[in-house]
Formats: sequence, C-alpha cells, structure tokens
Amino acid sequence: MVADWPRTRLSPPAAVVVSVRGGGLLLGTARGLARAAAAGGDGDGGDDGDATAAAAATTAAAWGRTTHVAAETNGAASFAAMAATGGAAHDTLPAITSLASSLSAVRVAVAARTLVRDASVGGGLTPVVVLDRAAVEGCVALAVEQRVLVEVACGAAVAGGLGWAAAHRGGGGGGGMVTPPRRRQRGGK
Repeated sequence: MVADWPRTRLSPPAAVVVSVRGGGLLLGTARGLARAAAAGGDGDGGDDGDATAAAAATTAAAWGRTTHVAAETNGAASFAAMAATGGAAHDTLPAITSLASSLSAVRVAVAARTLVRDASVGGGLTPVVVLDRAAVEGCVALAVEQRVLVEVACGAAVAGGLGWAAAHRGGGGGGGMVTPPRRRQRGGK
C-alpha cells in the first residue's frame, strides 16, 4: 500500500503520522516510501512516454522526503526514549502506565533503533509524545469531525499529528494528512 502512495501523483503531505509501538508500522512506512522513491514511481502503467516517467520519478522522490511523525503517549514512550539517545540506548521501560496500553511496547524493535541511529528516514523522523488526555481528545475530535471512532492509541496519532502540524504551519508541504478537517454542518452542508 505504501509503495502506491507516490504513484497517485498527488503532492506528498507535509508528514506521515503513525502510532508507534515497537516500530513496525513506522519501519514499513519509511521503507516503503524509500523504495518507491528509489524506484522513481515505476509501474504506474502510464502510456505517454518519457513525460509520464519523469513526472512519476519527481513525485516519488518528493514522497521519499516526507517527514515521519512517530506518536505515542507519555506513559508508553519507549520509542521517544530510545530516539532521544540517537538510537544508542535500547532500554526497556519499567512499565506501561498509559491509557493507550493496546498500542504500547516496553521495548522497541532493534530495526527501529537502527532506523533512528542511521537517520535513514528520507524526510526526517520526529518522535512526538502526547499526554493521555490529548490522545483521548484526538479520539473525540475524530468522532465529532468525521464520525469515526478509534481507540486511544490511535488518538495519540491524531493528537500528535495535529500538534506537529500546528508547530510547522507555513513550513511547506501539502496533502493535508495532518491538518484538521473542516466541521460539516448537519444536513450535508
């Protein structure tokens, strides 16, 4: 799925936000976008020759430079703790004290540590730690704005993404993946 994002020819977003546990989703997303960028958007099925290939390559390369935001709650911030050391430390949290216990790990994967240590995320990697309250508020905001219900761990990604976006407004990027949706009025207006 990640490899298909650059093939859409849409402008890349300012960031891709993922909830972090052991780092698997983050690893998959970062590696998928890096592979797509390296491949230059191959396999899009375009039939208008070199112009299509050049556009696909440019778009794929831009997606490969997309920032990754790794969101987790303060009571389960094993990834942020590891990232704060530049990937040098790989300690285990003594306990998970977050409401977001369904998406938490006392220790992150070695491959995630390597990703941080080698700085191998094309557009950069920003760990974001939110309070449990902010994660719950992210769940509520998504429920109110989009009528979509998610668990608290997913609310951490909503809150972390919105916080990242607020801190980076006006800094370029596009796509709207981390910008809040407009509230629709009842009746479809």
